[in-house]
Amino acid sequence: MDDITRLLINGVNLFFSVLRWMLLIHVLLSWVPTNPHGGIKRFFRAMTEPMLTPIRRLLQKSPLGGPGMMIDFSALFAFLMLHFLNNIIIRLISSVTSALAVAS
Repeated sequence: MDDITRLLINGVNLFFSVLRWMLLIHVLLSWVPTNPHGGIKRFFRAMTEPMLTPIRRLLQKSPLGGPGMMIDFSALFAFLMLHFLNNIIIRLISSVTSALAVAS
């Protein structure tokens, strides 16, 4: 594996790792009874809600959801989706760089 491929893979892994940590911190902060409009809580909500809102909408339409949904599973599905996206992008980078190495 050449340096550019390793750099790309490390960058993608870092990006998804930061997203997963932000999501985890958002979930943990949601369990703490503090001011929901406070600085740190507001920051993590602003960073993670763009991922969670579409998942919540899909879950509400599914048999898992509905108006009486007591547990929010959106973070769990977001973790799974981030994991799969990370793996797909890493495989794409590896296969493209391998194909380019063979072609040259």
